[in-house]
Amino acid sequence: MKKYLFLLASLVCGVALFTSCGSDDEPSGNYKASATYTITFTDDLVSAASPIIIYYKGTNNQTKRDIVTTKTWTKTIESDRFPVEFGYMIDAQSKDISELTKEKYNLGFDSSIAVQVAENGSEKYRQTFNNNYSGEAKKDAVANAVSRYVNGKHLGVRITKDRNNNISSSTVTLDYD
Repeated sequence: MKKYLFLLASLVCGVALFTSCGSDDEPSGNYKASATYTITFTDDLVSAASPIIIYYKGTNNQTKRDIVTTKTWTKTIESDRFPVEFGYMIDAQSKDISELTKEKYNLGFDSSIAVQVAENGSEKYRQTFNNNYSGEAKKDAVANAVSRYVNGKHLGVRITKDRNNNISSSTVTLDYD
């Protein structure tokens, strides 16, 4: 009889041990991540090329494309899934040389991805990631400069949250296909 009571007590302790750990492993709270993309092109880049921004939309890590028609492009994306990836890549097509009116062009941009994570509306994490390029090209070299120094420039960020709701970020190379 003592043997059966000992086995029963062991079983009860074992079940209690495994069930008491379960709730601590799951993240708690209502977390949302947002990223504000801002890319400012030089006037010359916008007049000498037609930039397209390929960017990650956040939820499900989908990509979208926006044709840039102004000097500054900005977009805010939100996601409640973790890990989440935010990022962009520039794809610019230089204009025909017959459309270029200046002898020299300052081709460049400044960009940032400002990331914020909030729990139930209260900010828990904030960081800004930056990228830029600046260079000059003569009228007859604009197409080559856009192709070499602007196209394919990118910035990607991955935001993660562990089981203790610690937020971390890292820059990553994203797939824009």
